[in-house]
Amino acid sequence: MNKRLIYGDIGGTKRLASVVAKEGTTEVARVEYGYYTSTVSGKGTEGDLKTVKRTIPLSDSGVSSVQTTFFRYWTDTYNSSTNPGAAHQ
Repeated sequence: MNKRLIYGDIGGTKRLASVVAKEGTTEVARVEYGYYTSTVSGKGTEGDLKTVKRTIPLSDSGVSSVQTTFFRYWTDTYNSSTNPGAAHQ
């Protein structure tokens, strides 16, 4: 099985953009990574992982299984009574 890693640039930092797995010339799986390009209150800051999209072809006719996972991060200031989440690192 061949694997190809593709990198992109987010805010001047190199990030993994996708991984493609092939058997011969046939793509058997693809994973694509999305990142926050700016700070979004309560969700994430620039460069944080935002989405992971997994695509697995199910047949030669173009039908695929696609799953997307969304990531959110605690970005507000910690307060034990009103914002008990952990501080964003």
